[in-house]
Amino acid sequence: LVESFYGQDVELILLVRDEEKAKNLYLGAQDAPPITFIKADMGDVPSLKEALTPILNLELDGFVHCAGVFDIQSLKRTTYNRFLKLMNVNLFSFAEILRLLVSAKPNDKRFRVVSMSSVDSFRGDKTNHMYCASKAAMDSFIRAIPLELNPMNVEINTVQPSFVDTPMVDHLKLFHLDN
Repeated sequence: LVESFYGQDVELILLVRDEEKAKNLYLGAQDAPPITFIKADMGDVPSLKEALTPILNLELDGFVHCAGVFDIQSLKRTTYNRFLKLMNVNLFSFAEILRLLVSAKPNDKRFRVVSMSSVDSFRGDKTNHMYCASKAAMDSFIRAIPLELNPMNVEINTVQPSFVDTPMVDHLKLFHLDN
């Protein structure tokens, strides 16, 4: 996603888990736009307000939420804490960041939001039920929230891809893809 903005007249703000790793990926790349890195833990939703405070007064054009985790586990072996961690990253962090950004923006300023969901939100997947449920909850939230946000000049959409080749799915390749 970041690379799609190379060569464009934009400034990006990335909320990242590992600031050094993110800087190594993007800083100094040819045609990379100016990038600001903010260390944030999507699993610790209450900490997001403090992390975002430096940018809440900026006139931002949009927000893309592509944080996500999954936890392959049978229902019998899962725990409430595992499910809560997954929901914090996949849904609650999105809702909190959206709440903070929308609360800080002027109502007349257009603001676009895209959230990365998954085809699993409506298809389901064996032993990946927690992830499926979290993405389905996000999709439901995004279907409902425009009733409140559209009058505030906020457009919101979700994207529901299948597997995206990231380190998050490396271990799934053994189960779902031909190697």
